[in-house]
Amino acid sequence: MLVVNVIYFVSSASYVAILQRATYNVGLLTIQGVSTCLYLCMDACGFQYAHKDLSDDCVFEEYIEENNYNTYSRIRNGKKTFLALDNKGRARRTQIPLNRPLGNLSPYALTLTRRWDGPKQSHCPPRRHRGKLKRAPPRHRNCHMRLQKQNLRHKRKHKKANNPKKKQRRPKTRRKHENGTTTTTEVTWDESTMSTMSTTTDVEFFRSATAQEAVGRA
Repeated sequence: MLVVNVIYFVSSASYVAILQRATYNVGLLTIQGVSTCLYLCMDACGFQYAHKDLSDDCVFEEYIEENNYNTYSRIRNGKKTFLALDNKGRARRTQIPLNRPLGNLSPYALTLTRRWDGPKQSHCPPRRHRGKLKRAPPRHRNCHMRLQKQNLRHKRKHKKANNPKKKQRRPKTRRKHENGTTTTTEVTWDESTMSTMSTTTDVEFFRSATAQEAVGRA
């Protein structure tokens, strides 16, 4: 039995935090909780979960780093996803391209393992894993669709925050007077002032138009 201590979260005194590793294949291993007998799994999107059945999500690659630190990761879809915890000890999604080193993300993924000296109360010994791997749960098997929906929602919220709503054009309103006439706004252009605004009634506008026609005919 081994106790896995992450740099930011050390809980070696808790029996619930004890994890046992079992070799699955050359360079591959499984991680199982001692008290719950659940396998530690991670889907293709980098989200961690626990499950009673052993699937492809529950098999990890172990790398021995400098200063006796270990990292557990999987390579999927051209990206390398690590088992990691944040500063508060919660699961943290850590996914980087293959050609990029961990760099500043290394404190979240580096782990130390040591032997457990306390009482061994495990009732779920490591299995031989001779059978076929079972399929992951549908929620984690289709994680890419769920992640795309989350990204779309985030983009829509970001667009709404950055792009204010355009002002809607409203039709011109006409004012009704007591004599039953309405007023509209007419834009006229002059060479000296270039633009002037004049307000006339419908009756006056009609009269001026007919007068101009009469002058033109004469």
